[in-house]
Amino acid sequence: MWATLNAHTISIWQTRPSQVVAALTRTARSLEEYGSNTRIEWRPDGRALLVETDKSFLLLYSLVYLYPSSAIYSYVPPSGSGTKSKTGEPLAPGPNSLKNSFAPGAGESAAAGDLGLAGLVGEACELRFRLVIRIDAGLRWATSIETHMLVSTVSPPAVQCIRWPDDANDAVPRRDGDNSPGSSTSLISSLDWMLPSATGDDTDKYPAVHVEQIHYSRPMDVFVWITSDGRAYAANLDLDSRTKPWQGRCFHGARPRTRRSSAAAGGHLSRADSMRSEISEEGSHAPRKRTEDESGGASANAEAAPVPLSAEQRCTSVSINARFSLIAVGLQDGTIAVYNYRAAGRTPTPSHTLSVRQALKSTASYLQTGAVRSLSWTSDGYALAVGWDKAVGVWSTYGKLMGCSLREDWETASKHFSDSFMFGARDLFWGPGNTDLFVLAQSKPDKPLDCDNQLFVLPFAKSAVAGQHSPDNTRFAFFQTDDSVHVYRGGDQPDLSVIDPESDVWHHVKIPQAYLAASWPIRYASISSDGKLIAVAGRRGLAHFSSASGRWKTHKSIAQEQSFVVRGGMQWFQHVLIVACDAGGEYQLRLYSRDLDLDSSHLLDLQVLPSPVILTSLFDNSLLVYTADNTFYHFLIDLADDRIRLRLCGSITFEGVVGEPARVRGMSWMIPPSQQRFGDPVDDLTVATIIFLIDGKLVLLRPRRSADGEDEVAYDMQILADKIEYYWTHLQGIGTLENSLWGYDGTGIKLWLDALTIETFDMDDDDSSDIEGAHEYKTIEESVSMPLDFYPLCVLLEKGIVIGVECEVSLRRSLDFAIFRTNTNTHLFLHQVLRNYLENGQLDEAVFFASYYQSLVYFAHALEILLHAVLEDEADAGLGDVEYLRSASGAMLQRERSASSLLADVEDESFEEGEQGRQADSGADEGGSASEAGPHTPPRRSSSDPSNAAQPQRIRKPRIKAILPLVVEFLDHFDEALGVVVGCARKTEVARWGYLFDVVGKPRDLFEKCLRAGEYRTAGMYLLVLHNLEPLEESIAHTVRLLKVSVKMEEWGLCRDLLRFLKSIDDTGHALETAVRGARILEEDRKRDEERERGSPVARGSGGGKDGPLSVPSAPPHAMNRSSSAPTVLDATVEEDEDEEEDDETTPKLSSRPSMVGSTPQRAASVSASTRLGTPPPVPEVKINGRIMPSRTHSSPAPSSTSASSSSSSPYVGLGMGIGNKGLGMSLSRVGLRSSDRIWDTNRSGSGSPTGFKGGVETS
Repeated sequence: MWATLNAHTISIWQTRPSQVVAALTRTARSLEEYGSNTRIEWRPDGRALLVETDKSFLLLYSLVYLYPSSAIYSYVPPSGSGTKSKTGEPLAPGPNSLKNSFAPGAGESAAAGDLGLAGLVGEACELRFRLVIRIDAGLRWATSIETHMLVSTVSPPAVQCIRWPDDANDAVPRRDGDNSPGSSTSLISSLDWMLPSATGDDTDKYPAVHVEQIHYSRPMDVFVWITSDGRAYAANLDLDSRTKPWQGRCFHGARPRTRRSSAAAGGHLSRADSMRSEISEEGSHAPRKRTEDESGGASANAEAAPVPLSAEQRCTSVSINARFSLIAVGLQDGTIAVYNYRAAGRTPTPSHTLSVRQALKSTASYLQTGAVRSLSWTSDGYALAVGWDKAVGVWSTYGKLMGCSLREDWETASKHFSDSFMFGARDLFWGPGNTDLFVLAQSKPDKPLDCDNQLFVLPFAKSAVAGQHSPDNTRFAFFQTDDSVHVYRGGDQPDLSVIDPESDVWHHVKIPQAYLAASWPIRYASISSDGKLIAVAGRRGLAHFSSASGRWKTHKSIAQEQSFVVRGGMQWFQHVLIVACDAGGEYQLRLYSRDLDLDSSHLLDLQVLPSPVILTSLFDNSLLVYTADNTFYHFLIDLADDRIRLRLCGSITFEGVVGEPARVRGMSWMIPPSQQRFGDPVDDLTVATIIFLIDGKLVLLRPRRSADGEDEVAYDMQILADKIEYYWTHLQGIGTLENSLWGYDGTGIKLWLDALTIETFDMDDDDSSDIEGAHEYKTIEESVSMPLDFYPLCVLLEKGIVIGVECEVSLRRSLDFAIFRTNTNTHLFLHQVLRNYLENGQLDEAVFFASYYQSLVYFAHALEILLHAVLEDEADAGLGDVEYLRSASGAMLQRERSASSLLADVEDESFEEGEQGRQADSGADEGGSASEAGPHTPPRRSSSDPSNAAQPQRIRKPRIKAILPLVVEFLDHFDEALGVVVGCARKTEVARWGYLFDVVGKPRDLFEKCLRAGEYRTAGMYLLVLHNLEPLEESIAHTVRLLKVSVKMEEWGLCRDLLRFLKSIDDTGHALETAVRGARILEEDRKRDEERERGSPVARGSGGGKDGPLSVPSAPPHAMNRSSSAPTVLDATVEEDEDEEEDDETTPKLSSRPSMVGSTPQRAASVSASTRLGTPPPVPEVKINGRIMPSRTHSSPAPSSTSASSSSSSPYVGLGMGIGNKGLGMSLSRVGLRSSDRIWDTNRSGSGSPTGFKGGVETS
C-alpha cells in the first residue's frame, strides 16, 4: 500500500488494482486548530502513519484491518428490489458478477488464505485518529523507525527521539531488557562531529543550521541528515546511550583534509595506492579524532570558520541503496553525487557523479534539469529514478542514463499534450517488482490545464539478472516486464539479422494470467542453457515454460503453490529445475522435472539447508549454493537410471572474508584445466578460483593450502574492479575467450581474457582478512575496455557482438501523449580483442582468435575497423609523421620524414623520372633502422617464435603504441586484406595515407595484386585511391585496364560503375570517351581493330572530332610509368589561374577534396588548338586545388610553375597533400565505417554523376 496527502485528506491506496481502500478527511475544526497537512510518513510495520502540519503538530493515525469476514469487495446488492434502487439508480455489481465479467489482472486476485470475497484481493481497513503531539521548538521534519519517531526542530536546532505509543493505550511500552528512554533530545550544538555553524560575532553571517531532512535505511542501519546549509551527514543512533546517542560524519560539504602522500613529494600515486591510502586514513580517523577531542582539538575545530557551499552544490534530496551500499545525494544544480557507505564509523567516500550533460556529452541549452526534487532506488538497487524541476530520468547504478524526458523538439508535440510528468516531478517511488514507477507531476502555472495532483504510473522492463545473477541468465538477452518475459533469439538467426536493428528477433512469452493474478510481482526469472526452458517465481510458488511446446505448467494444487516461497533463485539442469525455497520454516533445495506435473509428490530430490539461500549458480553438473550464514556449498548432480540426486561434495565458510553475506550479488567459479581433465569433481572446491560480486567489487579468491593443515584451504583475495553492476563468465569460450571474465561498470564492458592466469600479489596475512579491510584494493587493469552507448544485456560469442537495449521516446502532433519504444543495439567487439593481442605482440593468438569468425559476413568490416582505429590513433599521435613540401618546380610534392617517424627504415622514393620502385634495403640496413627506430618500433615476432605463446596477463605496463606494421602482418593471414586496406584508406584523410601505404605498400602494387588475384571489384575501389595520388592520365589508364578485364569477364555491373566513375571525374566526357575506346566496348572500335589486324590502317583525321588524335594503346605499359616524350593520352589546355579567395570558396566544407564541377578547374579539358593543327602538343598541365601540375618527360625537365594558392589558404589543402612522388592528392570526406562495397553499388541509377559522388569523391 501507499498513501497520498493533500491539505485536508489522507488516502490509502492499493497497488494492484490501483484504488483507494481507505480515506480520512479532517474536519474544519481540526484544520483550524492543528493546521493543514504538509507531509506524511509510514511507520516501518505499515500499521501507523504520522502527518506533519504547518503549525508544528504531529498527527498520529493507526491503520486498522477489519474482521476477517470483511473485505474491500464486501458490498452485496440488496435483494428483492430488482436491479435498481428506490431512487431508480442502477445498483453496483457484486464481487461474483465482477469476477464473472472481468478476469483479474496482475496482482488483482486473492491468494489462498487471503481475505477477499469471490477470490478478489484486498482487506478492508480504515484510518483511525490516534494521538496529536505539539512540537514547541518548531517542527521541520519527522520520520520513523520501529520503536521511535525522530523529529527535527528549528528553535533550538535539535533532533528528538519520541517513542511510539502502545497499540493498547497511550502509555510508552517497556519491554524486557529495554532500557531506552521514552524520549530524548540532542542539540545540534552539542554534537562535536557537526561542522560549526557560527562562532563569536558571526551569527548573522553563519546562522545556526538545523536538520532539514532525515532518511533511514534499515538494512544498513544508517541515517542520512541534510542540514539547512546544504551539507549531508551519515549518522548512527544508539538508543541505549544516554550521553551521546548520535555519532556521525559529514560526507558532502566536509572540510578538505590535508593528506600526506607520495604525490606531495613529487611522486605519483597509483590507483591501488590511492584507494589503499584513502581507506587506511579513514579507518584510523576515528581514534585520531578522539585523541584530538581529549586534548582540546575539538574546541579548536569548532572555532574554525566553516567553508560555505555554493548554491549549486547544496543537497536537496537523498536516497539510500542498501543492495550496493550507496548513498545518492541530489544537488541544487541537478547533478546527483553518489557515495560509497562501507561501515558504521567510516566516512562515506565519493563514488561517481550523475550529470545529464556529461552522460549525453552535450552542452545544449535545452539540457536544463533544474534542482533535484526526489530520488528513489529500486529495491534491487539496479536503477535510480530522479525527479527534477523540469524533467524525469532513470539511471543505472553506476552512471548509465537509461532514459530522460528532456527534449528539444517539443514543437512537434500536440498542443494538448497531457503527459505532464515529462516536464518535472515533485515526488516519485518504485512499485512492487520494480516494473512500475509512480510519479507525482510537477505543477506548471503557465499551462492552460491544471497539472496539480496528477499521478502517473510508468511501466518499465528490467533484466532478469537484476532478480537472479546466474550464468544462464547472463548468457542470453533476457528481460522481464510486468506480465511477460522476453528472450533474444538473434543468436539462432543469420548474421545480418543479428546486426539489423529493424529485425524482430525477440521472443515474447506471456506469463499465465491465473498465476500472475495471485502471485504478482514476479521476483525471479530463469532460463536454461539452450534458451528453450523458462521458469518464473512470484510471491508464492512457481511456473515454467517450454518454447518447444509453447505451454506453461503451474501447480495443480493451489494450496501447494502457496505453501512455499522461492528464495535464492532457480537453475535449469537439462530438463530438471533446481529451486531454492523456504517452505514451512525449512530452507530447501527442490528438484522438479519439466516432463512431470508440478506437484510435491513428483519431486526428484529434496535437500534441507540450515540457513536461507542467498545465491545459486550452476556450472556443468556442479551446483554452487551460498547461504546467509556465510557458507559456500558444492553439490554434484548425480545422474542415475531411475532418478537424479544432489550429492554434497563439500562446503567452506567465508567468515572473515565476506563481511555481509546479504551484499553478495553474484557468484561463480573457475576450475583449472588440469583439474577438469584429470581431477575428481569432488575435489573441485579445493582448487577452484571463486568469484564474488560484493556490492560493486568484483573479487577473485584464489585457493592455497594452509601450512598448518592439509584439509584447510586459505584464499588470496584480489579485487579486479570496482563499480561493476553485473558480470558474466565464459568457461567454454570460443578460441582464446575461454575462461574470459566480462563486467559492466555503467560506462562500458571490461574484459579479462583469462581470469585464471591473472598474476597474484604477494599478500600479507592481514591483507586477506576482510573485503572491507584496507589493503585489498590491488585492482587489475582489464585486458580490453569497450565503451558502450547503450545498456548491454549479453554477449553473443559466436557472433562477436554485444547485445543491448535503449529507450526511445517520440512525439506526434496527432497524439496527446508520448510514445515509448525499446530499441535493440549491437556492438562489435572483435577488433578490440584483436587489438589487445597485437598490442601485446601476440600475433599467433590474434590469428587463432580471428579464425573462428572468418565465416561471418561482417568479418571484413571488423578488420577494417581495427585497421582504421590503429591508423588514426597512431597517425594523430605523430608516430608516422610525414611532411610534404613543394619541390622547386612546383609540380611535385617532395616528402621529408620527421625525426619522430616510426618507419625510419622505409627509404624515400626517388623523384627521378623512370624510377621503378624503392631501392632494396639490405638486411644490415633493416637491422640498423629497426634499432634506430627506438621505442616507437613494434616488436616483430615470428609466428614460430616460442616466446610468442600466450603469457599470463599482468598488471598492464606502458605498451608500445605503434602496432600498425603488426596489424598489417596480421591482415596478411586473411583473404580480405586487400579489401580491408582500400576500405580503410577511403574512410580516412589523405594526410594519413603516407603512414598507411608506407606499411602496406604502394597503392599501385596493391592494385596489381587485386588484378592478379581476380578481385576486380576490390581493384575498382583502389582506383579512387590512385586517382588522388597519380596524374589523371595514369588514373585513366588504370581504369581502362580494369574496364577491359571487366568486359572480358562480363562483369557488367562493375563496368557500369567504372564508366560512372570516369564521368564523375571529368564532366567534359573526354576521359569517358578515352576509356570506352581503350576498352573497345563500342562496335566501331572493335571493327577498327579487326581492320588493323587485316593490315588496313584507319585513316586519321586532322580535326578534333570523334576520330581525331584521341587514341589509346591497346594495353598500357606494364610498369605504369608517368608520361614520356610521346604525346600524352589526354592533352589538357592551359587554364587560367584563380585567386586564393575563389579557391577557398569552391572548397567543400565537409570534404577536403574540392568539387570537380562548376567553377572549379577541370583536370581534363578539350584538345588544344595546336594539337588539332598537327603541331607538337604542349606539356599537359593539370590544375588541382588551384595548383598547376605539369607532367615531366624524359627529354626535358618539367617547367616550373607558381602555385596559385598557398598551402595555408585552406585547411583542406594541407590535408590533401600527396604521398611521396605520387603527385598532389585530395582528401576523401570522412564517412562512417560501413561496407566499402557501397561505392560500387549496382543499384545506383542516373546518367550523370552517381548518387553519393561529387567530383569523384564519396560524400557522407
